[in-house]
Amino acid sequence: MDDMNTGATVESVTLTGSDGTKTDLTDQFATAMGGTQRDRDRAEQMGGATREKLRSFVARIERLEAEKAEYVTDIRELYSEIKSFGFDTKVMRKLITLRKQDVNERAEQEALLDLYVGALDD
Repeated sequence: MDDMNTGATVESVTLTGSDGTKTDLTDQFATAMGGTQRDRDRAEQMGGATREKLRSFVARIERLEAEKAEYVTDIRELYSEIKSFGFDTKVMRKLITLRKQDVNERAEQEALLDLYVGALDD
C-alpha cells in the first residue's frame, strides 16, 4: 500500500495485544489512507446497475437526513412556543419521554426512583 503523502510503502500494520494476540490492521490503515487496492478493484468491477443502486441509497439517506434536520428545527421551534406559553420545557421533554415508555417499564422505574429517594432521606 502506498502512503499518498510521502510515497512510502506500508507492507502491513499489526497490533499486538497485551495478551500476545496479533490483529492485522493493514486494510483498516489502508482505508484510512485512501483505500486499499482491493477497494479500488471492487469499485472498478462494480456494474452500472450496482452503481445506480448505490447512488439511489445515498440519495435516499441524504434526503432523509435533510428531512430529519427539518424535524429537529420544527421541534426546537415548538419547544420555544411551549416556553412562551409559560410551560417548563424540561418537564415537557420528560413528559414526552415518559409517554414513549411501556407502562410496566415506567412503573418499575418510578418504584426504583422512590426506593432510592427513600434510602437517601434522613
